[in-house]
Amino acid sequence: MAQHKPQNPTKPCKYCGEPIAWSRNLAPIWDGVMFCDNACKRRYNRENPPEAPEGFNLKGPAGQKKRRRLAAS
Repeated sequence: MAQHKPQNPTKPCKYCGEPIAWSRNLAPIWDGVMFCDNACKRRYNRENPPEAPEGFNLKGPAGQKKRRRLAAS
């Protein structure tokens, strides 16, 4: 009589909902796995960009111009 393998846990992808099957190489990071592949991770992050912390400007210092050095004569 053949033995049946125990059912491994699965979880749905956060973007597409496809089931992500547990595997030995995912075991150490299983709690942090949210997406089935990098494409779903990119699509999710494009639609839901992370919010910057208070006072953090992604575009650099606002209103500051680059200063040019004057040539010494």
